[in-house]
Amino acid sequence: MAIVAISIVQRFTTLGDMAAYANENPELYSSRAGGLTTSTGMVIFFGYQLGRLVGHNHYVVAIMYQMVAFVGVVALLQAVGKRDRLLLYLLFCAPSFTLWSSIPSKEGFVVLFVCLILRGFARGLEQKAIVTPVFVIAFAMLAVFKIQYLAAVLFLFVPLALGRYIGGRELLILIGGLFSIAVLVVARDFVSSMALLQIQPHMIGDNARSTRELFFVEHGDVFGKMAEGMLLTFIGPTFKEATISIVHLATFTESVVLLVAISLILVHRLPSMPLFSFLLVGFAVFWTIVANYPLGVMNPGTAIRYRTGWIPIIFFSVAILTSRSVYERWIGLVRRPRKAPIAGAPATQST
Repeated sequence: MAIVAISIVQRFTTLGDMAAYANENPELYSSRAGGLTTSTGMVIFFGYQLGRLVGHNHYVVAIMYQMVAFVGVVALLQAVGKRDRLLLYLLFCAPSFTLWSSIPSKEGFVVLFVCLILRGFARGLEQKAIVTPVFVIAFAMLAVFKIQYLAAVLFLFVPLALGRYIGGRELLILIGGLFSIAVLVVARDFVSSMALLQIQPHMIGDNARSTRELFFVEHGDVFGKMAEGMLLTFIGPTFKEATISIVHLATFTESVVLLVAISLILVHRLPSMPLFSFLLVGFAVFWTIVANYPLGVMNPGTAIRYRTGWIPIIFFSVAILTSRSVYERWIGLVRRPRKAPIAGAPATQST
């Protein structure tokens, strides 16, 4: 996919800051991104050092970047059960995901860290330790690269780490979810102010990256336009935008197919889905998208590029956490109760 992106896709559209992340300038990481103290600086520096090893061949550099996300995806797939692995694999085959996670960019690293964290959750579903050195490192690096992802990560962590050992799991998630939303409502003025301060510079002025009109106009639009913004962040192009560009049309079609596929999975599993899973996935998906949507409304390309990093959380939640068999295995309910012994016969236990 990295070769396809450079040879073909790049002829139709720009691929973010790919040139900077595969650069030949040893000072670019410092002059542009503040050195190694930021995620951008780290990845630019990584790209330069990688380029030195391979003679700055853009194709080889891109393939090496592709391996970053590939390691994370494979680690996650290996951690889930065989029955659920195929469904998760098919979701990961989305063209935009494979494209943006395969080129020189920060998205590949974000995918790596997210998938390693999800791997920890998958281990927890098999009654293994969630918190390992790999999990801790991935969590710390994700905080550096995309701190807004931690809302969904922490919401998944607490129930999956403690839910098997305590009663009232559903009540725990419901209280936690409602409390988190209440905190968001209480902090709405601060959140609105920060959104305007952080997002508007990207949408207006000389350095604007937006191809759309200003989305947040008035104080409070972050909440008033939340539903519309979340949908735009997931789908990317609007129907009107899809009619003026072949790239936007392909992206729009893929997003609709993904949305339909996810909806069908949820509808199929809903009758047998445990309440615990329903609440957990619902709040996790909400916090995944709502924490990222302000950056996804600038333009369609930005939405899909940023979606690459957080959509593995959606895939994992829908494909794995909604499964009743996974839930039952997690809490040990697949074990059948001991049968009452027949008089004069030894007690037996079914397997």
